Amino acid sequence: MGTRTVLIVGAGIAGLAAGIGLHRRGHHVTLLERAPALNALGAGVVLQPNALAALRDVGVSTDGLGQPIGQAVIADASGRPIQTTDFFAGPHGESLGVYRPDLCTRLGDAAHRVPTLLSTTVDGLTETADGVDVVLSDGTHSRFDLVLACDGLRSRTRALSIGGRGPTVDYSGYTCWRAVLPNPGVHSVTEMWGRGKRFGLVPLTQDRVYAFLVANAEPHAPARDADALRKDFGEFQGAAPPVLAALDDHSLLHHDIEALSHVTWGTPRVWLLGDAAHSMTPNLGQGAGLALEDACTAVRALRAASDVGQAWKALVRARHARAQLLMSRSRMFGVVAQWESDWARAARDAVFRITPASAAARSLEPVLAWRPGDGLAPGS
Repeated sequence: MGTRTVLIVGAGIAGLAAGIGLHRRGHHVTLLERAPALNALGAGVVLQPNALAALRDVGVSTDGLGQPIGQAVIADASGRPIQTTDFFAGPHGESLGVYRPDLCTRLGDAAHRVPTLLSTTVDGLTETADGVDVVLSDGTHSRFDLVLACDGLRSRTRALSIGGRGPTVDYSGYTCWRAVLPNPGVHSVTEMWGRGKRFGLVPLTQDRVYAFLVANAEPHAPARDADALRKDFGEFQGAAPPVLAALDDHSLLHHDIEALSHVTWGTPRVWLLGDAAHSMTPNLGQGAGLALEDACTAVRALRAASDVGQAWKALVRARHARAQLLMSRSRMFGVVAQWESDWARAARDAVFRITPASAAARSLEPVLAWRPGDGLAPGS
């Protein structure tokens, strides 16, 4: 209720989506990005029905955005299926395999009317009962009704706002290489499990595939080039060999997998959204989905509440338990998938093989069933 001045720090998925939604509803939005351009970076992402619903709710078309996908296959290193489910094409709508730069470009195009400051960061925050005084890196002093911190895992805005009360950044125990390559004929989201390693494939548009290679490793382990990865992941069969053969050093992105220790939402005047609030391991494919849900819920909460403080409380009530649940599930899935022990892996695979696909799909019902307004007062 009413028009607010809002500073959004970070022009990633959460920040752009929130900026689009708030601008469309008449708020005075300023988007801040430390990079000199709205870069469309990354490899691939799976957008499940909840993520697509959030995108449409803030005003972003999903038409033609990605490759429709149906089945999800977990297989052993030989490529023999352990479990196959159809949850990506279930009753809640389609899921898409999306080239991440395409998503960033779609969001950037929709945000073209949102005033944006590039090559700019926040140097200082002073919160008061009725606003936030902000010092920008260019020396500008401005006042806003609300700041949305969407600046990622190592959010500087989070540190400026809540300091030592914030979460820690924890290493998962495994590292990941990503690339987008020609598709050798993969039509399902496929993840093969080896000894402390995983090899995953997600079909994209234009006959491309998003490949991810995951291995247990010490943090900040020495870099490996494409030839080393071909050797290290040579145990994987099925669709893996042609993808490994196509790897080149230029196509590879490498990141240690890190996550926040717990969920935090900031303060009534400095809200944390996306990875700044709940950065999680990527094992459920819901990092972008949760970020988009946050943005959608923030827009709706501000529309419905009489003041910013009430809107923040509504956001936290609507989002906290869900974010905690998905963070926990994703962390546990990664632990199980990265097991190295022969007996543990054999027991795990046996349990997955005898679990009906319908039971596996039901376990994901809480993930996919989310819709805009969930957890908020009716009509929000």
